[in-house]
Amino acid sequence: MKNSFFYSISDIKKMKTLLRTGEKITTLAKNHCDEFNVSVGALTSKLCSVAKHTRGRKPKKTKDVVVKTTIEKAKGLSVPDGTRFEGVAKRVELFQDHFCVYF
Repeated sequence: MKNSFFYSISDIKKMKTLLRTGEKITTLAKNHCDEFNVSVGALTSKLCSVAKHTRGRKPKKTKDVVVKTTIEKAKGLSVPDGTRFEGVAKRVELFQDHFCVYF
């Protein structure tokens, strides 16, 4: 039986195994676009659509924002232990009664 789609069934299986590694979709697309003979944007789009129906994907890793260097400058401000944010902060501003994290 012939597959009438652009990607073969074996290609989709390869994509699913790549997605289960836990790497970012954009990184996977950049590294494997030559293997599938498509552009980075086309492979990113296909990986996103395949990821919706793929089981066993590893969860996204969260990164802790370290606020140690500027905490010494703000007197009287205490940041609770165990404060976590998803993503990488571009800027952290500390005030007397609060702090702002910009992504």
